[in-house]
Amino acid sequence: VLLELEVEIVDCLFKGIAGVGSRNSGLLGVKVLLWMVAKTLGRACSGNCMVDVIFADVAQPDQARIVAVNAHSFLKNSGHVVISIKANCVDSTAEPAAVFAGEVEKMKQEKIKPIEQLTLEPYERDHAVVVGRYRPPPKK
Repeated sequence: VLLELEVEIVDCLFKGIAGVGSRNSGLLGVKVLLWMVAKTLGRACSGNCMVDVIFADVAQPDQARIVAVNAHSFLKNSGHVVISIKANCVDSTAEPAAVFAGEVEKMKQEKIKPIEQLTLEPYERDHAVVVGRYRPPPKK
């Protein structure tokens, strides 16, 4: 369960590397919130805790829903999601490719546009990582 204390630690961590960020524009002003176990939703923050990135490695059958609920609550518009999907945790009877496609479809329904999907073979069997953008700006 992500605790408010962890949010404060993340804020302090990024304040501590702000000097690095000013030299490397990729880190400037970015807050990252790591969600290790997110089954207790909506209790992580008291106040404004909007973040730029959510990393999720929750290995639950409803992990796309867990990420979506957290994105709706805490992720800025145009923020990014990085989700690690373990196919066997979602559906052990289906082919991993079908599980990955189903999770990506659920993400799309929750306004998370997939940017990239990578399988973790040969390092991790039946695992994939999907990077997505939450509520991306409309195309011009």
